[in-house]
Amino acid sequence: MFNTKTIVASAVAFGLALTAVVSESGAAHRGDAARLTFQRTVALPGVTLAPGSYVFEIVEASGTLDIVRVRNGATNRPEYMGFTHRVPRPAKLKRSAVTLGEAPRNAPAPIKVWYPADGSGGRQFIY
Repeated sequence: MFNTKTIVASAVAFGLALTAVVSESGAAHRGDAARLTFQRTVALPGVTLAPGSYVFEIVEASGTLDIVRVRNGATNRPEYMGFTHRVPRPAKLKRSAVTLGEAPRNAPAPIKVWYPADGSGGRQFIY
């Protein structure tokens, strides 16, 4: 049936799909914006982001939907803009981060939620 190596490999792959390898640069950081660097390809609704730095920013917060824009950190070119839902921030998360969803093998993991460093909660992308 399944051997130990297969189970361990599956658990590691699942764990990688749920967490992002992200670093944050304070230079482009405000309460409603952050520069995040991805070590692998990720996705947002309708776009794929190659490894590199991106600036995530809240453009407008109105009601229950927030508009988030993502710009290329090197070129400043907009890569994505769309509606998000506000979600609670995990209590132990103190800085800007993202949560990734599952993806098929060799496909970019979708960014499910961005948590700005301001502590006001996360922005869940609408797929």
